[in-house]
Amino acid sequence: MLKRLRPSPAMVVACIALVVALGSGAYAAFRLPANSVGTKQLKAHAVTPKKLSRKTINLLKGKQGPMGATGSPGSPGAPGTARAYAYVHGSVTSPTFDSARTKGFSVVSEPQHGVYCLTAPGIDPANVAPAVTAVYNSGFAGTPTAAKLSPNLGCASGQFQVITEDINETYSAGGYVTSVSEASAPNLDFTIVVP
Repeated sequence: MLKRLRPSPAMVVACIALVVALGSGAYAAFRLPANSVGTKQLKAHAVTPKKLSRKTINLLKGKQGPMGATGSPGSPGAPGTARAYAYVHGSVTSPTFDSARTKGFSVVSEPQHGVYCLTAPGIDPANVAPAVTAVYNSGFAGTPTAAKLSPNLGCASGQFQVITEDINETYSAGGYVTSVSEASAPNLDFTIVVP
């Protein structure tokens, strides 16, 4: 025969406290009269923007006011650390620097179509790691392009040698690149930065 277990008085009190704790929130939610909780009953910072509905937040926002006066311009930034940089306008006949965006380079020439030789006095190309970038859409409209450093292109010793190319890609029916071909691009603008 099974022996009946009698709960201890502490267990009875704990169960009653649990029922009251779990039930009081539900009682408050369903039995409180409308508009009975106001500002006086809420603790400071109890209602945060995360607890408000989007509709309530929109009601709290007013119309945007007029734009204020333009502030004074900030002070100029520190000078850059690049030793030399250039924006080169590629051309079939004679490439040129954009003087407003060039520092440290003195000469640019094009001994072959799409091959450029640049001179930066006092900077040895063998001892630096310049970055070269093609200017998108400056050559043939919409064609992917590239500008890269390349040795042995016929430039004099001590000159930076850059080649510009149009890149033609062939795609499969699934959208994968199946072949890539490169062609010289003699009229492509590019930039070069020597840190």
